[in-house]
Amino acid sequence: MLKELVRQKKARLGLAAVGVLLLICLLAPLLAPNDPYKVNILRKLAAPCAEFPLGTDQLGRCVLSRLIWGARLTLSSAVTATALMLLIGVPLGIAAGFCGGWVDSLIMRVTDVASSLSPSLLALAVVGLWGPSLANIVAVFAALWWAMFARVVRGAALEVMQRDYVTAAVAAGCGRLSIAVRHVLPNVLSPVVVLAALRIGTVITHLASFSFLGLGAQPPAADWGVMLSDCRPYLSTRPLMILWPGAAIMSSVLAFHLFGEGLNAALHPRREGGTSDD
Repeated sequence: MLKELVRQKKARLGLAAVGVLLLICLLAPLLAPNDPYKVNILRKLAAPCAEFPLGTDQLGRCVLSRLIWGARLTLSSAVTATALMLLIGVPLGIAAGFCGGWVDSLIMRVTDVASSLSPSLLALAVVGLWGPSLANIVAVFAALWWAMFARVVRGAALEVMQRDYVTAAVAAGCGRLSIAVRHVLPNVLSPVVVLAALRIGTVITHLASFSFLGLGAQPPAADWGVMLSDCRPYLSTRPLMILWPGAAIMSSVLAFHLFGEGLNAALHPRREGGTSDD
């Protein structure tokens, strides 16, 4: 799989871009030229210079520093939301596919309910009850979007349960938990990993959208959505201000989508005709 992954052009590009994003997040204190929260009214809306490579915003804060620290906040929030989806969806999907019967019916009905709810409407309800915050929006995504993981895992688990080695394990007297962990779970991970990589890019977009609307991260947080919201009054006079956070969001989403598509091609080479993208 690793050899096929290296052969895929999309996977290489996506992996390189994701690697750069991770390095930026890890090395943010070293890469940021200035304090992202330091206000200097005397230098507000300054043009790019040696001290501020991408200029400053309406409060004189370094735009590049806020972009770098924003990568850490945005990516960590997206990964956290996706991890919560996995923690909820994967066990429920395995339980539905492995147990069947009323357990499968119950889990699938709950999944149908979660799939039918709108994240935007639930986010408004949560914000109305507990106030706007990035943690609340992450919780909303995890509470709804686990359903797609449960469906994918259930379908893969049903397929795995028909295989001979699972039948042999049941005949040998292995316990249900042992079969689920040792035989079912490893064989349903490949579609889950691909879906998770693609889902991170989608979550980044939605987190930025909610922060832009004032429902997610709140000023003065160094968040890409907050930066986009701050730039609205200066769209006609300082268009570059809105270009940088928009480009950061677009490039990060593209990176995870390329990586997810390349990973899918590497895990299922027969669907791609057994050849690389080169």
